[in-house]
Amino acid sequence: MSAGYKTATTGLLEDYAKETEGLECLGERMALLDGQGHPIAVIEITGVEVKPFSEVTWEHVQAEGEGDVSLEEWRAGIAATGIVWAPRLRTAPLWSAWPSVSSRIDPLEPAA
Repeated sequence: MSAGYKTATTGLLEDYAKETEGLECLGERMALLDGQGHPIAVIEITGVEVKPFSEVTWEHVQAEGEGDVSLEEWRAGIAATGIVWAPRLRTAPLWSAWPSVSSRIDPLEPAA
């Protein structure tokens, strides 16, 4: 991330509500933390869209920087992995219509 490799992320809208967390705002700056909770970079939110999971674009998936080779692979991978919200996708009859949040991020600088 700090090298600019990941410039997007996706999550489910309902998770924002469960965590009583508002959506990110354009221009909002945040600290990016490592696995131990230490700041490693500052990022800026450059885009936020709420759309059905099935409408997340290939361009957005590529910007996530996870190495997926197609949109279909990404969708199948999400539904088959241990990602926190993946089990709900496997069991929901209309999972492709679930509202998702697609955010664009820009790494600004290493944390001081």
